[in-house]
Amino acid sequence: QSRMQITQLHHVYNQGVPTPVQALADIEMEITAGEILAIAGASGSGKTTLVQHLNGLLRPSDGQLTLDGVDLADEKRLPSRTLRQRVGLVFQFPEAQLFAESVAEDVAFGPQNVGLDAVAIDEHVTRALEAVGLPIADYGHRSPFHLSGGERRRVAIAGVLAMDPQILVLDEPTAGLDAAATRTLMGILQSLRDEGRSIVLVSHDMDLIADLATRLVVLDAGRIAYDGPTRDAFDSPPFRDGAALIPPAAWRFSRLRQHRDSLAPTLLTTKEVKEYARTLIPSTSSDPQS
Repeated sequence: QSRMQITQLHHVYNQGVPTPVQALADIEMEITAGEILAIAGASGSGKTTLVQHLNGLLRPSDGQLTLDGVDLADEKRLPSRTLRQRVGLVFQFPEAQLFAESVAEDVAFGPQNVGLDAVAIDEHVTRALEAVGLPIADYGHRSPFHLSGGERRRVAIAGVLAMDPQILVLDEPTAGLDAAATRTLMGILQSLRDEGRSIVLVSHDMDLIADLATRLVVLDAGRIAYDGPTRDAFDSPPFRDGAALIPPAAWRFSRLRQHRDSLAPTLLTTKEVKEYARTLIPSTSSDPQS
């Protein structure tokens, strides 16, 4: 089920001046319900420009974006406020924007701004904090500034979830997090996907993308260089011939194994590496005479 359709999207910065910059060209893609889609690319490839179109922060120079069949440019049918409720954008280090005295107040800020009544606000805040594993009874009264870095990141994400978005866009969501906080956040994103939300993950971390995303879009100089299954991406041109992008560690390990054993499988995730490693350990018999 297509949730957002992007058709012939172009974006030019400094349009109409002597030195325009073509940031995006001929972007054709869709975002479907219940998927985790990753967007990757070298610095300057157009990733941030693209995702800022998804909730109307930028308008295309040419082309069209539709959400459930409605043109994002149609202010009558899809006002900017409504669009930003339905497509939530989480920038890098969103915890830097926390400001309220309590976690619950911070998460309630968005629902209050769109005019929800008190009962609805409480419901949205409770549900959002539950979704990120910070129950309101335990965390709602606490100061966000007295939480760990990973917990603050989750509070900031809860603030976007409290708007009940259909599409959640996250820019480098695990940047600066330790391994434990990263695993927690990965579980949260998988749960949100299982609820039917669309997750768009912008990241340079190929290990994270391999673990989370079933589909990968790679941008190169403002154009789509690859759009397909993550498992097939690392044999494609953006990852070959000295490209700036490096495949995940599990994939690189499996390629080394395949040089020694042509029957070795192609591996994508850490879990797959661990499972494969077990097959390499000789089985031991309980019979000492064997």
